[in-house]
Amino acid sequence: MKVMRRVHFIYYIRQVFQPLVLSSMALSMFVGLVGAFVSVEHVFRNMLEASSLADVVMFVWNAFAHTSLAVEASLLAGALSFVAVAREFYRSTRSSVISGVPISVRL
Repeated sequence: MKVMRRVHFIYYIRQVFQPLVLSSMALSMFVGLVGAFVSVEHVFRNMLEASSLADVVMFVWNAFAHTSLAVEASLLAGALSFVAVAREFYRSTRSSVISGVPISVRL
């Protein structure tokens, strides 16, 4: 019984500590941090008032430049986490397509 408990424990630990799962958890954490510090509804409402793409870019730049260090760090870390999630998702789908195993079976 102890052996099977250890086998199940190791299996679940390996599932949790997969790179895709870890980077997804990090992305969720940073999105939550930004949501806690920033009124996202007001940001989007103000962004919609911009009339051109150049105005939107300037709005985003000024909003980023004039926010707190915690929000700037969370946004940068969230962007890096998003890149990590995309990279791991690409790797997992590419390797499953190459090996011929459907994605749903591999995950």
